[in-house]
This record gives sequence, C-alpha cells and structure tokens, in this order.
Amino acid sequence: MNKGGRKRLGDKKRMHAITLRFNGTELEKVKTILQSYNLDFKKRGTVGPFLRKLILDRETIM
Repeated sequence: MNKGGRKRLGDKKRMHAITLRFNGTELEKVKTILQSYNLDFKKRGTVGPFLRKLILDRETIM
C-alpha cells in the first residue's frame, strides 16, 4: 500500500548544507537556465535538486 509522501533516504540522508548567494544578474542567469529546462523557479523544491544534479553529474577535472 502506497501512502505517498517522501521516500525514505536512509543512509543517503543529506546532512550538509551549502548556502549560495547570487547578485541580480547571476540570479537572472540561473532563472534563464531553469527556463531552458522548462523548470519553474518559483516552484518549491526545483532549484536545489536541479543545481545538485547539474553539479554532481559533471565529470571531475583533475
């Protein structure tokens, strides 16, 4: 039976936070990027997961 709600993260629970601050120009660029992926900046739970995926799916340069 599916009760809905959030999935349990278990050992994948995110316990560390990084705060990012953008100036007006930078924020507009972020909004433009989100729009190019048909994502709504104002919708809660959109920006963080998008930025996380964008950063973590990149190949590491050493």
